[in-house]
Amino acid sequence: MKKKYTLLLITLCFACNTDSNEFTTNSSSQNEYKAHLKSSSSLWSLQTDLMKLYNVNNSNPVLLSDKIALLDSLANSLPEFVNLKSTQYVPITTYEVDDIQNNYDQIYQNLNRAPEFLNILDTIILTDFDFNSIQIEIENEVSFSENEKELLLFIAYNSDDKWDINWKKRRGISIIQGYNLSKAHAVFNAALFSILE
Repeated sequence: MKKKYTLLLITLCFACNTDSNEFTTNSSSQNEYKAHLKSSSSLWSLQTDLMKLYNVNNSNPVLLSDKIALLDSLANSLPEFVNLKSTQYVPITTYEVDDIQNNYDQIYQNLNRAPEFLNILDTIILTDFDFNSIQIEIENEVSFSENEKELLLFIAYNSDDKWDINWKKRRGISIIQGYNLSKAHAVFNAALFSILE
């Protein structure tokens, strides 16, 4: 009987120790999750601030080049945006915008990303997804880098309000192409394609 109690006590101690380690791991995962949400929501917040500035200062430019110039000027008035920029930052060109506008389907089909990334991107772009569910799915995907998680969450923030697949593809592609250069490019492109839609 004494052996059974000793074995039970050892089992309970081991179980408590294991639970403690799992809690630490889960706590760590939750901290990473919160960091991604904060980073992605910071990009979204910056984009929202830029859009508000554009709407207030909009002189209704007709030409795409004028819209880009106005948005660039406004973006550079935001310290958060300036902090994201690299020294080589140059905003998207009219040629690049036209390419996305006219060839978005082909560009989307040829995105050079891992299958797991493309599956979640398809969910974001092609379905009327639940934002909370997609956040959890992105965070739980162990094959994603921190940047991929941030990028997908930022695309999800930008795709949650429209149910137009073509619109979501164009904006998603502009964000991916921008993010490949810098976070400042991603924010600028998201804001610009929001204006153009």
